[in-house]
Amino acid sequence: MRNSIKLSDLHSYLQIAMAWSNTRDHQFLFKDLVYGISDEMKNESSFRISQLLKEIGEFLVYEYALDSAWQLEVKLERILPFDVDQTLPNCVGGRRASPPEEMDGISAYEACIIALDKPGETDSKALLKIVESEFDPEHFDTDIVNERLGNYTRGI
Repeated sequence: MRNSIKLSDLHSYLQIAMAWSNTRDHQFLFKDLVYGISDEMKNESSFRISQLLKEIGEFLVYEYALDSAWQLEVKLERILPFDVDQTLPNCVGGRRASPPEEMDGISAYEACIIALDKPGETDSKALLKIVESEFDPEHFDTDIVNERLGNYTRGI
């Protein structure tokens, strides 16, 4: 991904990669500062990744569904030369399916994964209503993510 993209664009790309629908609050945390769309935050549309992440190993935290505390770490792993033939943004890999957006945090998601393994238990029925019947927590498809990213950037 280009380091010149705004945090607001990064938010959109993360929503696409996670297959979430952008219906909940979000924010970025970097060092002691908070970026987002609220008046109490630094405006995410005014900051580019390159202004924050400058050294390999630096990271920022993307929080989504603040009441559920979903946190993603966005880490600068390497800096590559610009390639004019490279379609950006581009997902180069991933593992495991995204947690369903309606899931109330990591502990509920972990309980859901256990419930998928043992669907007959009574405690699992409410959790399983949240996920689709075909939900596979181990599935991740880079090609689908890149197709969605491409459609988004082309305005489709």
